[in-house]
Amino acid sequence: MNPLLRAAFFLGVLFPSPEAGGLAPIGASQNTEVTLPVTASSAREVRAREQRRKAKDAPKSAGALPAIDIRNTCRTSSDLSGPTPDKTVYEACLTSEQTAREAIVKQWKQFPDIERASCIRPGVYLPSYVEWLTCLELQRDVRSLQNK
Repeated sequence: MNPLLRAAFFLGVLFPSPEAGGLAPIGASQNTEVTLPVTASSAREVRAREQRRKAKDAPKSAGALPAIDIRNTCRTSSDLSGPTPDKTVYEACLTSEQTAREAIVKQWKQFPDIERASCIRPGVYLPSYVEWLTCLELQRDVRSLQNK
């Protein structure tokens, strides 16, 4: 064995010891089991934490639909549509986004604040009115099925 490699091995550089918080040597068993207690209170805490996160990500004014740059969203989408950017894809995207925005505005008061907070995410990578409308409609449909 190469002397440098041997020194690295014995010093724990290549194979850190489990006591040092590293991995165990090859062939040694490693404790990968993580035990998390699941209680009703911890499940409630997880739900509450998720609702706080959604509320934090929600638009600042719950009464207004945030404006997004649909040109950027559609430009990126058309760039991903193939080797050369397609103008028809871009224009179809703009039309879909504008139509979806108009539908959201028309139905805005019908959606509860919690559903708006869950679906309307202007801070994501490529926000889209089409995605938001789909999410809001699915939330509405689930709510109506639960009420039956």
